[in-house]
Amino acid sequence: MKKFALLALGLVLLGGCQKRPPHATLPPPPPPIKKLPPSADAILMRQGLELIHRSARMFQQMGSAPQNTVPDAVLNAADCLVIVPNVPATPNFRRVRGLLTCRQVGQWGPPLFIFLDGSYIGARKRTTDFLLIANERLRETLRSGSGLQTLRFKQGPLAQETPIVAETQLPADVLTYLQERGKLLAAAVNMSGLSEDGKSNFAFYRRKFGLAESLSPAMNVPTPVVQFQYAVTSFFKTIRPVGIIIHHSGVLPAKAPAQVDLSLINEFHERLGYEILCFGRIYHVAYHYLILPDGTVQAGRPERCEGAHARGYNSYVGIALVGNFSKVDNPQSDYGPNVPTAAQMKSLIGLCRQLRRRYGIPLQRVVRHSDVASTRCPGDGFPIKTLLVALDRR
Repeated sequence: MKKFALLALGLVLLGGCQKRPPHATLPPPPPPIKKLPPSADAILMRQGLELIHRSARMFQQMGSAPQNTVPDAVLNAADCLVIVPNVPATPNFRRVRGLLTCRQVGQWGPPLFIFLDGSYIGARKRTTDFLLIANERLRETLRSGSGLQTLRFKQGPLAQETPIVAETQLPADVLTYLQERGKLLAAAVNMSGLSEDGKSNFAFYRRKFGLAESLSPAMNVPTPVVQFQYAVTSFFKTIRPVGIIIHHSGVLPAKAPAQVDLSLINEFHERLGYEILCFGRIYHVAYHYLILPDGTVQAGRPERCEGAHARGYNSYVGIALVGNFSKVDNPQSDYGPNVPTAAQMKSLIGLCRQLRRRYGIPLQRVVRHSDVASTRCPGDGFPIKTLLVALDRR
């Protein structure tokens, strides 16, 4: 055993005494991994996202300022939008990238990437964002491929300058605007050509997506597209109030006046489908204000959100008084008072005065629902002359 132990110790000492190579070095590091340049689809995807985000911000900025609202008739007739950011400051432009979106079953559809050719009459020192609001003739023209030369173009009206426009009196098929620093202005723009940006559409949606798909209901769109749709929808639901329409709450599923308040009307109008998306929130109450029998004023949807209380006149502020002031429908006051209470009239007069001062509403645009529609609302028990005399008095 001693021999084996001595032999092992000798081998260990012998190995430790061996000399190492005089210039021992570490192995060289591996070569750096080269980053591959982004693919063409990745570049188009990033550019598409930037275009959609910019357009959504444009609508959000414009919607926040009352002077940017367009007349209610333009909102109702709008069927398609063309948004073209960063148009160069030249009289004629070719193959400028933009977006096209059209209404689909009550909402704006996913945007189609397009190239636009056109011209602009006027002086500009910087690139500009163009907004073109078109009626259904643009959709028909694009589907048929008949060319844009058959469409009529004209500068679009603004509610601040032209508050009342009838849908039958809109001046053109395409109403044109430009946006500079968050301000919407009328612009003399003409489109001479509109074509699909097929590569951008395929890269962004990762499938075939052309004019036919953009004009049909689409599912499973990317989140930025949903945000863009919300921004467009909200912009088209903003108004600058141009008048006041008086209503009564009418026949509601509650007989006791104390039971009728904003929550009940909200539930009732939700079932009737009066929903609106405005300023990023959903509202159901069709009116802007509700006045209870004790004079309490409850706010419905915001003043600058389009109403749902009088077709063709939803750019008017809708004020409803709880009760049914029709002696035909409510002779025994079963559905609230059949004439407004003194407290209601006092609150109504004060509210109308505030609205008239805030938006410059003339006295002749303070009307009853029955003055603009075939209805008995707010009933023969509502004292319209008393209201107008009070408002006319300084």
